Amino acid sequence: MSKITNVLAVVLVATSIAPSAVFGATNVPNNFCTRLSARDADLDRAFVAKQANVEDAQAGQLAKIEATRNSEDARIAARETATDANRAKRMEVFNARAITQAQKDAVAAFGNAINAAETARRASVDAAFATQRTAVDSLTATRQAAVRGIVANFGADLDAAVAKATAGCATSDAKPGAIQQVFKADLATARAKLASDMKALPKIGMQMAALRATRIQAVGAAREVFKTAAEAARTELAKFISVK
Repeated sequence: MSKITNVLAVVLVATSIAPSAVFGATNVPNNFCTRLSARDADLDRAFVAKQANVEDAQAGQLAKIEATRNSEDARIAARETATDANRAKRMEVFNARAITQAQKDAVAAFGNAINAAETARRASVDAAFATQRTAVDSLTATRQAAVRGIVANFGADLDAAVAKATAGCATSDAKPGAIQQVFKADLATARAKLASDMKALPKIGMQMAALRATRIQAVGAAREVFKTAAEAARTELAKFISVK
């Protein structure tokens, strides 16, 4: 075969091959619409996982609060038990010193005064803790509900994006590429809104600290009231027996 014949054969073969095969695909069909249902399923799984993470985090927060309270209650109970034991020992000493009826009556009056003062102190302490805990529960519940609401809104935004894309794909002149771009933009907007809403949530740390400070102040005030009452009772008892 001559050189001219060889060149002609090459040209004929080259021109029989589609340009896309020679230079690379330039018009690959967009399969976004056919894969939309699978994409929807992926989004659903991711959203369910996100909800589970939120629920786990909130449950962990509540468990931490409960553990702190249990620790506080145990500490208070232990302190009160020790206080009762010490007071009982002190009363034994005073009763042993009381010889006359007047002295015995004075010791009894002292014991009643101390018991009343201690009962009042404990009631004030209990009220201070109860007030703090009620407020903490309210703050926590409000914030957790807000978080769940934001996440639910995010899920609704995802559903709306899928519904919008599905409707677009169902039209007779659907353009999958254009629909896909809008879908991506809608998802990006939903994610940005989620992040923005979460960031905008009011922080409750300072409020929690203020509640704790108020409780500590109330407990301290109750302690001072008790000390004043106890000192008055002790002073009265000292008129009859040694209280040293």
